[in-house]
Amino acid sequence: AELNMFIKGMVKKPLQEGIEKIADALAMIPYQD
Repeated sequence: AELNMFIKGMVKKPLQEGIEKIADALAMIPYQD
């Protein structure tokens, strides 16, 4: 169980950073109506 939490922590942080980077990239895209 401890190892599982450790793996979740290792996966969650890069995942969160990746989502933030994607959000930043989307924010930079000029949307066309």
